[in-house]
Amino acid sequence: MTKQAMVFELKVNGETVDKGIVNGVGITTEDITMDVVEKLQGKFDVDGLDFDFADVSNTWTFEDDKTDWDDEGNEIGNVYVIEFAPFGMNADKFGTEEECNG
Repeated sequence: MTKQAMVFELKVNGETVDKGIVNGVGITTEDITMDVVEKLQGKFDVDGLDFDFADVSNTWTFEDDKTDWDDEGNEIGNVYVIEFAPFGMNADKFGTEEECNG
């Protein structure tokens, strides 16, 4: 089992709403990545978000386009984004010890 500190940034419609560090835990890179997404999606305080993988380079990026409504019942489209990377390295360079030396 690997534990990895991840630097994250949460955005809504391109604006940063939260950032910090969260620990991801798992055996594989995919396990760790999904653990981080699960931990961070609740920080948006919006029900029904379902994040899809969008990109990996310097960061892993997950997005959800969600339709909301304002107080007058007008439709509002919001884009929610989770970006994160291992502390001190680019996401596309990360691998667990089991994956690298397995």
